[in-house]
Amino acid sequence: MIKENDMILTVDVGNSSIGYAIFQNHQILFQDIISSRYDSELDAIIARLKEAIRINKLDISHVKAGIMVSVVPGLTMIVQMAFKNVFKIKLVPFKNNFKIDVNLLIDDPKELGADLVADLVAMKRDYKMPAILVDLGTVNKTLFLDCDGNFIGCYFFPGMKSCVRSLGDEAALLPNLNRIEKPSVQFGKNTEEAILSGVFYGTLSSIEGIADHYEKMMGQKITRVISGGFSKVIASSLSDFKFDLDIVMRGLYYLFLDNIEKFNCE
Repeated sequence: MIKENDMILTVDVGNSSIGYAIFQNHQILFQDIISSRYDSELDAIIARLKEAIRINKLDISHVKAGIMVSVVPGLTMIVQMAFKNVFKIKLVPFKNNFKIDVNLLIDDPKELGADLVADLVAMKRDYKMPAILVDLGTVNKTLFLDCDGNFIGCYFFPGMKSCVRSLGDEAALLPNLNRIEKPSVQFGKNTEEAILSGVFYGTLSSIEGIADHYEKMMGQKITRVISGGFSKVIASSLSDFKFDLDIVMRGLYYLFLDNIEKFNCE
């Protein structure tokens, strides 16, 4: 019988990375990230997991259950097999019949990515409403929650890496850059600086503009949260935003706690 104080594994499979964490008693004991672009073979994932366990001297024998979300269908089964091989447990994917304490006021809740559901669950539980969450990844997602913590909609727009790549792919005279970083200058004085500055400050301005617009719409102060892989590049330049890289992992842990009976049936 799985209990609330057991060690629980949470896994988030994204387009760029596979993140995972081990929880116990509401605390993250360990977490790590594996590239899903370059280490997506079963043996490679198993090797990375075993290496992390060895280096960090983790005792994983007390991990009793696992919950996962995936936005990469081609990787879902591979990741399940890899974690079962190493942790000796079954990773249970989020399902539409899971209980969640957020009202999804959108046209078709089944369309919403499971990772975003986890984000919303943690946002409502951990932050004051109304609020927005900006998740910077392959796609930039902005999630809007109203005064009662209802999810009322979202914005999707190209991520920073997608913007850099599109410039190199679509403009014949622009180079293909393979890095995303905060520019060292305010204004680009050469082609590479111009691309990095434009993508960085364009993303920065869009995030702040969206947040200011929502706050004006709500007529009151909103909570502003930023997360996602590329948030580390831009978070320090944003005012009034809380930097929260663990939010999807906490959301998955909360989903486990709210649906523990389903894991005991697995």
